[in-house]
Amino acid sequence: MPCLDPSDSEEMYNFAKEAFDISERLDTSVMHHEMLRIAHTRTMVEVEGECKEVEPRTYESHPEKVCHDAGLRREAPHRDG
Repeated sequence: MPCLDPSDSEEMYNFAKEAFDISERLDTSVMHHEMLRIAHTRTMVEVEGECKEVEPRTYESHPEKVCHDAGLRREAPHRDG
């Protein structure tokens, strides 16, 4: 799985757009690693370009492509009632 690991807020913004492009092009999930030190900053980000118009597609479920944390796979305890 591709992982984008930005070093500052500007890269975070740019990598978010890139993550969508990579995901669409390769038909795979892309991990966008948000680090705590970036999440808690208040730096200016240069917003460039315009939104891309994309043709709508019908939704197709692909549960085999969903990434889960190993801890989420544990089943919840059974409750009676």
